[in-house]
Order: sequence, then structure tokens, then C-alpha cells
Amino acid sequence: MKLKKLRVVFENIDSYDIPLAAVKEFHVSGVEKTIDYSSYGNLTVEQVCRKFTATFFVDELQKINTVEDVTLDERLDSHNFADLCMIDLVTDDGEETTIRLPWEEMTYPDHNDAMKTWIEEDFESRQLMYISVG
Repeated sequence: MKLKKLRVVFENIDSYDIPLAAVKEFHVSGVEKTIDYSSYGNLTVEQVCRKFTATFFVDELQKINTVEDVTLDERLDSHNFADLCMIDLVTDDGEETTIRLPWEEMTYPDHNDAMKTWIEEDFESRQLMYISVG
């Protein structure tokens, strides 16, 4: 089983598949399972993490358009939106693993204050987007 793509999911449930060509690396730590029950009879079992970090190639993210009329690099930029809430790991056999990311609302209701992004150039002058959530 190999990773085929990484899917990012935002607070408004928009989701975008990121091909592996756009992913330099990522790390998920402190993953645990949570079980929630509501009086409506809903039972939800989820995986949540304490920390998610990723490095993406900006030029590859710029090839992916979003419904907000911006490319994915702009959508992921915490200075613009800051509402990344889940990732899905999709393998070549079609299996999907969803992991909920840390969320802190301190400034705006739909703003994840636990999310930070910045862009730097690597030694080959290629722009990299760094994301840290948690």
C-alpha cells in the first residue's frame, strides 16, 4: 500500500486533492481516536492529531484552482483563510484515512488560530510553503 495523494479539507467542507508531486514532506503526530455521541443518535468515531506539519512546492499548488477563485497555495495561506481542519490520506488501493487537525477559535468563528503558514525559497530557488497546525 502506497500513498497516492493527500486531500486537504477546509472548514466549509471544500476539499482538494494534492498530488504527491506537490508534497515535499508532511508529519502527523499525536494521533488518537475519539468517539462522540449526540442526543440525535449520532455516533462519530474520528482520528484527531495534536500536530500537523507539511511542506509543499508552491508552483505545484498554483496548478490547483479552488472555488474561491484563487489557487490552492493562496487558499492554504493562513493570512487569507486559515481554516484547514482535516486531511485525508488516500492510498493506491483506494483506502482513505481521515485525520482531524487541531482547531482554535480565538479571533474569528471560521478562523483556525492554530494554523500558521509561511513561504521560503529552497537552495534551488524553488518556493516552498510551510504549514503548521497545532
